[in-house]
Amino acid sequence: MEEWMEEYEKKLVDKNISYDIIKKYVSENMPKKLYRYRKFDEYLENNLAGEIHFSSPSEFNDPFDSAIAIDYITFANKFSSNHSELERLLEKKHRLKQLIDSHLKETYRILKIT
Repeated sequence: MEEWMEEYEKKLVDKNISYDIIKKYVSENMPKKLYRYRKFDEYLENNLAGEIHFSSPSEFNDPFDSAIAIDYITFANKFSSNHSELERLLEKKHRLKQLIDSHLKETYRILKIT
């Protein structure tokens, strides 16, 4: 292990050293270039041709990677021009949440399969 990395580990456990000092230390000692070696396959060939591969959410190994979180009240306020209808729905927040959840689940399902 390089000497600077040993010093970095010591700084991490020292409660008297601030995050800013550690960050500065790392930036001063980090190599200017990092390399990642990859096998030559279709993805690398496409990258060299200027194309980028994005995995479909259905291929993600973490089911929460593409999860959708929403503030229902803000959503309703932003997209409803009928304030009397909005007020009625807000009185019944549960129903509003069901409507939005239904829409988001369908949208999410479509996104996962494309």
